[in-house]
Amino acid sequence: MALGISGSKPPTAASRGSSRSGTSAKRETEASVLEDLQGKLNGKMRQKFAPLANDLNAQEIIAKEVSKFLNSGKKISVSALDSLEKSIKLSLTGEKPAKAEKSGRIKAMTDEWSEIMKKDQELYLEHEKRKKEIQFKKTLQMKKDLESQIEEKTKIQAKMKKDDYKYYAEDQKAVEQWKKEEVEKEKVRKQKMLDIKKQRAQQIEDRSTRRTQEINKKKIEEEELKRRIEVETIKEMEKEEALKRRMKDEMELLLQHNEKNKAMRAEAKAAEEKIELKYQSDYIKLLELQEKKRAQALLDLKAKQDRQEAIGREIGEYKRWVDPKIIEENFRKNEVAAAKKEAEKEEKRIMMNFEVKKVLEQQINEKNKAKEKEDEIERRHIEQFKKETEAFETEQEKKRKEKLLKKIQHKEALEAQMRENAKRREVTSAMSRIEKSLNSKKLEQLNLN
Repeated sequence: MALGISGSKPPTAASRGSSRSGTSAKRETEASVLEDLQGKLNGKMRQKFAPLANDLNAQEIIAKEVSKFLNSGKKISVSALDSLEKSIKLSLTGEKPAKAEKSGRIKAMTDEWSEIMKKDQELYLEHEKRKKEIQFKKTLQMKKDLESQIEEKTKIQAKMKKDDYKYYAEDQKAVEQWKKEEVEKEKVRKQKMLDIKKQRAQQIEDRSTRRTQEINKKKIEEEELKRRIEVETIKEMEKEEALKRRMKDEMELLLQHNEKNKAMRAEAKAAEEKIELKYQSDYIKLLELQEKKRAQALLDLKAKQDRQEAIGREIGEYKRWVDPKIIEENFRKNEVAAAKKEAEKEEKRIMMNFEVKKVLEQQINEKNKAKEKEDEIERRHIEQFKKETEAFETEQEKKRKEKLLKKIQHKEALEAQMRENAKRREVTSAMSRIEKSLNSKKLEQLNLN
């Protein structure tokens, strides 16, 4: 009886090839940082020369000049960036470089802003380098763990094969021994062989049955898991649909509320205009009444004067003479009385205007309170809508936004320093006394203080 045992050894880390060395990973990290810096410089230069960099040819010229600048090995400073800008401008316009003019003024030996920018850039590149090295170590460790698991699995499979070979050898040994001892009992031996074959077939059948049962069990478990996932997915979708419907209903209510507010505001405005017209009409009527009274008083005064004149004509001239002091005193009293009466009228008019103003201010205050209340309700609805909308954002999206914001802030800080440094290039010292005091720590690190 011959038993065939076949197997294959899974590929290991040695068969797939050794892992990359630390020097190769370091070079890749530096290349990645260089590519990142080259992309930023390309974007900045395209933005600076936007009117000239509209076509593909101009963009290729900018990329070529930036690559040439980075591969030259020059230190990145303000003067180097100015030289790069001049080279790009000359390449785009086709102009010839102007001859250098001699200047009697000597620039400062140390440019603190460029040194700080260079130091910040080195720290940033070092930080990115360390971060990528840590990520590479994690990846390498994960690879080692996977290779260890594969090796352990290979050992277990080899042990199982060894056990099978051992059982097979024992069976063969027993059969050979049985042949030597039971030559004369051929029939019995054949029967025993048949029994052994049946037993082995039964074992194989049992093993096949167990494997089939395991496969069926695994399929049932997978189907159950799939069903649960589908149920949970349907529930989540139903929750999202319910939330969307609720948000839609709230938005419709908010719009209806806004329409009601508009109608209420229109009614309040119409009522306010109606009250204002009423007060204006009452005030006009009051002025007309005062004008009528004043005209009537003038008519009465004129009639009185006419009567007095008629009486005076009837009396003799010697009886009509009155002492001038009496006339002056009477005139003064009449003037005082008229001024007092006019002051009372003015005070009454002012009081009436004050009452009208007070009523209007009260209406305006009530209107403002109602508007503030409506604005508060609307603000709450908007805040609630905003909170429910923000609930759909994932943590990964927030981290991506934070990372992008940090990059933008870092870029803006570098550009701000570059602009500030460009303004001070013609000055003897790039930093004032106050700026040096604010940046004293960084200057001490660079030995420039």
